[in-house]
Amino acid sequence: MDVSRIKARARAIGKYLASRPNHVLFGFAAAIIIGRGAMLIVDLDARYHAAIAAAEQSARSFAQVLAEHTARTFEAVERTMGEAELIRRDADAGRYVTAEAVRQDLRRLQQTSPVLIAIGWTNAAGDVVAHSRPWRHQNLAQLASYFQVAAE
Repeated sequence: MDVSRIKARARAIGKYLASRPNHVLFGFAAAIIIGRGAMLIVDLDARYHAAIAAAEQSARSFAQVLAEHTARTFEAVERTMGEAELIRRDADAGRYVTAEAVRQDLRRLQQTSPVLIAIGWTNAAGDVVAHSRPWRHQNLAQLASYFQVAAE
């Protein structure tokens, strides 16, 4: 195409659009609306992904705090169980005068840990030797049969 034909074609398009100004206005408005809609969709997608990333970061942070708290709790229980082992060794060695003194020390130890409900030990036959709370069953074998029936 030579320059004169291009100029002629441009004049024809210009005359066509000049004779119909509503079409030009409609086309321009449609282009603006479509562009604005595309920008809105892109912005909504970015906000969606940002909200998901923030929620994921928050959940990871809470999980990390929970894991640390749980680790500290189990470390405290482990220390408490070590102290209970020392009380058991002292009781076996005869360093406690009465069984009530052993129970009192176990009760004090149990009260230092909000996680433990009770601390105690049994002998090989299942008889309760010492416990931090008054124990109504003298033999855990009685309870074992109860749990076996309840499990069935």
